[in-house]
Amino acid sequence: MCACRPRRVHLRRCRGFGRCGSHSAGARRSDRGGVRSARILQLSGSCDLHRGPPVIAAHSETIVDVPVARIWELLTDFPLWEQWLPLHGGWPDGPPPTLDKGTQFRQRLGHLGIYDTVSVTVTENTANQRFVLLAHGSYGADARLTFSVDPVAPQRTRVRVGVEILGGLARPLASLAKRGLQKNLNRTTRDLVVVVRGFRSGTTPRSTG
Repeated sequence: MCACRPRRVHLRRCRGFGRCGSHSAGARRSDRGGVRSARILQLSGSCDLHRGPPVIAAHSETIVDVPVARIWELLTDFPLWEQWLPLHGGWPDGPPPTLDKGTQFRQRLGHLGIYDTVSVTVTENTANQRFVLLAHGSYGADARLTFSVDPVAPQRTRVRVGVEILGGLARPLASLAKRGLQKNLNRTTRDLVVVVRGFRSGTTPRSTG
């Protein structure tokens, strides 16, 4: 349980200081009596980094006129992500070779034009159903990205994309950030429909790497 106080936080008691979004980046540090302390200039009242439930959760879904196996092939074709996933900003070390559970890689993820190179771990992968990525950024925030497919007819599939921000953001900013994230995910599913249409017609090339 986090020992954060509304007015003052001792760094030795809250290791999240400097990384937790509840603590202002402009906090002033001082040494008093050998105990390093910090006067919090802006504090939401509790340390979001240590909380279990996500600070933000948003998702978007759409139905595409292709079978599950075909849309799964597209979702896991990493070089195509730049065409339909606005959160994706590139692969610092190249796309991952596989989505097997436990695979780790680096990826640039961002929102509202701000991108960060994050460490990503595949925490779940059930072929033709769903895969889950856990991303840890340099600002102390974790994000969980979930991609799932569900057949609604032999040639129709529901696709759902969800994002949860697990820490590193002050709750007073969460409502604003969630609205922006929801718009981003709505764009994701719209772009995905366009790519699927190209996939069906042959105008969206399958990548070779």
